[in-house]
Order: sequence, then structure tokens, then C-alpha cells
Amino acid sequence: MEAGERASPRVSVIVATMNAAASLQTCIDSVAGQTYPHKEFIIVDGGSTDGTLDIIRDNEGVVSQWISEPDEGIYDAWNKGLAIASGDWIAFLGSDDYFWNTDVLSTMAPKLAAAPPSCRFVYADAILLDEGGQLVGKIALPWSKEERRFRQGVMRIPHPGMFHRRDLFEAHGVFDTQFKVAGDYELLLRELADHAALYVPGVTVTGILNTGQSRSFERRFEGMGEAWRARRMQNRGGVPWSWLWLACKSGVRFGLLKLMGPRITGLMVSGYRSVSRALHTRPYSNS
Repeated sequence: MEAGERASPRVSVIVATMNAAASLQTCIDSVAGQTYPHKEFIIVDGGSTDGTLDIIRDNEGVVSQWISEPDEGIYDAWNKGLAIASGDWIAFLGSDDYFWNTDVLSTMAPKLAAAPPSCRFVYADAILLDEGGQLVGKIALPWSKEERRFRQGVMRIPHPGMFHRRDLFEAHGVFDTQFKVAGDYELLLRELADHAALYVPGVTVTGILNTGQSRSFERRFEGMGEAWRARRMQNRGGVPWSWLWLACKSGVRFGLLKLMGPRITGLMVSGYRSVSRALHTRPYSNS
């Protein structure tokens, strides 16, 4: 790679879709509207039947490549995107995620260019939104504070829209499709078990709707089980306290959901988070 290319790295953005007509245009607009010129935009659809393909076709002028065929879920879709991506750095989005403003890639590109070769995952902040698009909180989690939790099985780093150096996949392979919820954690654990991530403070990269598959209480349990399995696969034994604490909190939330219903549970969880923030005066997290 020439020095000029290093100074302006090519970024591939891979979006997975499946019956995403309600949210896809916002996602597309956020990628197409980026002021950074050295980008590639790939959409991988799982065979939608709800009008998603019509939206993709209407936007072919701003989409570099797209595929539509049956797949085994979001990680299989992202793997298909990886197979055709040409970027030096790669970011993944779900169809209901979007870049926060038009300058995200222009702001992050110099940070990516300056990242040491040993650093293959770079992330910044994200905004978490509820189903109505209203602000829930900001996810701002420096690696210095998250490293221990991550290695113990707690994935709090906002993965959508964050940046993976291409050789991360050359070193570790692609997403393991046997995972349905925690495939991003399992992949990053291969890298971050022994290497550091680079956190860029003060930059909001992505808006993440609180409707993704890993965010429901039921799927949270499945994700925790998969995170535990990922640690065992990589010979990370023992019962870490961070994972155990999250398991207890998730169990309480799940019980409240069944007993009280989603509205009361939501209010109680919001109250807990408000008290926790007041006591600890720390950035909001989605754990």
C-alpha cells in the first residue's frame, strides 16, 4: 500500500438486510451521504419479500455492490460482504443502524490512518435510541475501562459501524456462523484476547436502534450463553465476575418482564440506570 493510500484509507461499509423496508432508506442515506470519498458501500440481503429489494434497486447509484440470496443470518451475510469488500478498513451495519452524521468517515479516517499496525479494531461512541427513535443514552466506553469486562465475556463495545483492519480477518478468519447473537463478540475475542483496541473519544459514529436481535431480554440470555461458549472455545476458563453480574441482572430483568410486562419493566430498568448513573457518574452503557 502506498503512503497516500495509508493517509486516506479506503473504508468498506457492509450492511446486512432482511425484510428491512421500514428502516433501510435511513441507513442507506447515512452511508451515501458521507463526505469522505474513499468508501465502498455493500448491501447483502437475505432474500427479502417486503419491498427491501425495491429500495436497494432505487439506490443502485450509491451502492457499490449488492447481493440478495438466502443466508444463515447476519453473520453469514457479513461474511458474504467480506468476500467482495476491497477496503483497508471494514465497518458493519445492521439495516436499522446508521452513521450519526455526514462527517463520520472523514473524522475517523485520519484516526484509522494513524493507528499502529498492531491495532486492528478501532471504535468510538454510539447513540442508543428506542423504537420510536428517541434518545436512550450515549455509549462511551474507553478500552482502558472495558478491556477486563470484554475478556470476561461482557460485550458492551458498540460494534455496529466500528472499524476493523482488513488483516484482522486475514489473521483470524471470518464470523463463525454457528453463533446467532454473539458472533461479533466471538470474532473480536479472537483478536482482543491478546491485543488492544483503539478507542477514539469524543466522536459519535453510529445511531443504534434498540430493536436489534441481541437487545431483547430473551436474546440477551442466548447471547450470554454464546459469549460463554466463545470463551470456552478459546480456552478462557473459569466463571468471571463481570459475566456473572450481567447474568444476574439479565435474569432479574427477564423475570420482571414475565411478571410485570414490558412497560413496567422498562420503567424499572430506566429507574435503575438513572440511579446507577447518579451514583457512579460514569458514561451510559447498554449493559
